[in-house]
Amino acid sequence: MKNRNLSDLFDTDNKGRWTIFAISIVVTAVIGLVAETNGSSIISAEIFAAISGGLVLFVQMFVYGTAAGDKLRRQVDLSLQLLLGPLLTISAIVVIAFFVSASTPVLEASVLNRRLAAALKVSQPTKRNKETARVLKYATQFHTKLQPELVLSAVKQLEKSDDPAAWPAYLSALDYQVSSNSPKLAGGGSFSQYGTMHLDNLNLSGFVFSNYNIIYQGGPVSLTGVVFKNVRFQVADNENGRKFVEAVLSSKNGTLSIYLR
Repeated sequence: MKNRNLSDLFDTDNKGRWTIFAISIVVTAVIGLVAETNGSSIISAEIFAAISGGLVLFVQMFVYGTAAGDKLRRQVDLSLQLLLGPLLTISAIVVIAFFVSASTPVLEASVLNRRLAAALKVSQPTKRNKETARVLKYATQFHTKLQPELVLSAVKQLEKSDDPAAWPAYLSALDYQVSSNSPKLAGGGSFSQYGTMHLDNLNLSGFVFSNYNIIYQGGPVSLTGVVFKNVRFQVADNENGRKFVEAVLSSKNGTLSIYLR
């Protein structure tokens, strides 16, 4: 076997390049999950995992072309060939990949539920509301199912709070509820995907908004049988805005009928 140079990593050595990337990705994912499980906030865990994964990547690239790194690589390759064999090695990789892909959503949901439960117990309102919003946004973005009773508790707390951070968190709860309860759409009615819609001064019936940004400033609006699917809301914090949010949260399957003056 010839000695390797770092330039080979970006040229002919596809196996070495992808091995280094795969190890770095796995280390990043595992460290992130462990950090969140041990009580770190989502943002802190992501930052720590990214830094750790970057360091692992740097170290692997640093030793790639050195004599010590080449010797270690040969020893590992020889051990795998003698102890496992090609077929067993491939089988082990497939099993590990399946386990990681299957268990990650479960672990992620468990971590987020624990983080939401912890956030709801924080005594300081602003800190509690901001952490609640972070968890709900993360769950919405990655389509992670949270425990319904925890989400309901969060909504009730946010409804009663007069803290400035409560309203953005309330809208995060609205986005999560609409995203997690989006109906399977049947035929019929008007349908529109991807865009921005201002609801003020509109009169709509039987309309479906999918993957939309919905903006409502609190003006007159009449909606009958309007469906929201995977939308994001920007709603003003005023009397009509609160009535609108409450109506969406209490609607069935994201279908809303409401009249506000």
